[in-house]
Amino acid sequence: MNKPVLAFDLYQKTIFLLKEQRKLFLDLGFVLAQIKNNQLYKQMGDGGFDTWRSFLANPEINISPSTADVYIKVYEFYIEKLKLPRKEVLEIPLVRLNMMKSKLESLDDEGKADLLSKAKTLSYNDFKIEAVYNGVEVIRPIKITKCLNCQKLIVKYDPNQICDCSGGLDITPYD
Repeated sequence: MNKPVLAFDLYQKTIFLLKEQRKLFLDLGFVLAQIKNNQLYKQMGDGGFDTWRSFLANPEINISPSTADVYIKVYEFYIEKLKLPRKEVLEIPLVRLNMMKSKLESLDDEGKADLLSKAKTLSYNDFKIEAVYNGVEVIRPIKITKCLNCQKLIVKYDPNQICDCSGGLDITPYD
């Protein structure tokens, strides 16, 4: 198979798999909401699970409570509260759906429709710019990661968000 044909096939497969992934996020959100809201985890497994967290931590499920909460909240907000058609929700990546929830609550119907349209059609970078501009997301003043070589912290900051009058950036070792 020549490279252009392979590239096109893989591009199409990527699009298909991303759409399938979005379906799974919504389905998982529905199922987890039923289990959590009805405390069905107490009836599952060998004798049930005492808590929601213990259910999530069991080896067969093995997801963090925060991840489960994202799936649940996205499902409940967009499908149950806003009553958006599933097909429409599936057009938007999970990270954008999660990011927009609080902003959408404060918008009128026209504003909601506009933001949802942008979430579907804009590129990743254009949506990030739009999200910051419209208050959907804030620019974080500091980003902390770990160095892959030495495992020590790497601290990056936005100089436009650091005080330049009296306090400024103070990086002082502590004991």
